[in-house]
Amino acid sequence: MDGIQLRKSVAAGRNPARALVHVAGEFEKRGMAPEAAKAAIAALTPREREVLKLLAMGAQGKRMAHELGISKRTVDTYRCRIRWKTRSRNIAEMVRMAIAGGLI
Repeated sequence: MDGIQLRKSVAAGRNPARALVHVAGEFEKRGMAPEAAKAAIAALTPREREVLKLLAMGAQGKRMAHELGISKRTVDTYRCRIRWKTRSRNIAEMVRMAIAGGLI
């Protein structure tokens, strides 16, 4: 199960506990233990952590922008910075990192 499937499961109101365990395990297989995920998250600014948390909870760009009181373009910039700082290849990896690091 990837991040997109996990977000859809949560959005549908299903119990994602089993899926979270699987996603966290996949993140560890990729080589980033929870300690490394926590260190990567700690390197983010408070606003970047907010964006990452909303992203991991399944929020879309427009919704994040509305909740944070910023433009969608600014949200996209934060997502790009998060990917660069955490060396994530895609959104699914950012979600896995947030889960492994205990952000959600």
